[in-house]
Parts: sequence; C-alpha cells; structure tokens
Amino acid sequence: MLVYLGGAIDYATGAERVAWREEAGRELMDVGISTYNPSTAFAYDNVEGNISTAKALKTINDVAMVECDALIFYLPKKVNTVGSIVELTFLAHNYKDKPVFIVIPDITQVAHI
Repeated sequence: MLVYLGGAIDYATGAERVAWREEAGRELMDVGISTYNPSTAFAYDNVEGNISTAKALKTINDVAMVECDALIFYLPKKVNTVGSIVELTFLAHNYKDKPVFIVIPDITQVAHI
C-alpha cells in the first residue's frame, strides 16, 4: 500500500512542511505502509520562473497521486497553500473513489472526501 502525504510546501516551516510527513511516514512504515513525500521527492534550486521544471514536478506528483492507494493532506491553519488545493480539486474531479483524509490541527474532526 502507498499513501501520498500532501500539504503545504512552499509557505510552510519545517514542522509544517517536513516534520509531520516524517512522523507519519515512520508510523505508517511500522505497519507496512509506504509513503510518497512530495516535499522531499526532488532536489531543485529554483522552480519559480522555470516553467518546464515546474510542469515536470507537477506531472510526477500527479502520477504519484493517481498511483497511490490513499492520500493524507495536512493543512495547518494560517499556512498558505496553493498546490494542496489544486491537488484536492484534481482528485475530487477525477478520482472520487480514492480515500482522501484531510487533517487540520486544532480541529477535532477529520474530514474524509
């Protein structure tokens, strides 16, 4: 099983960008579930302004979302995110049966779309 770990990247701090993904990855790996982490999947210097690189990264992440078995999106309040909303819209329109879990810290309910 493969789980995509979506959420803020560009405007997120270390804890909001990487730490939660590392923790979730460890916990899921402990029960035999692999994860795809889009925040550390690539090393690049400057995607901004480089349209071909940005398109390539988006294509790779889109394929990962399609191929995974489930997705978890971590969306902390007060952290801007554009890519996560685009990804969620893509999934809602094209893959309605794929399990998507949205985690928003400090909210007691977890939404599943």
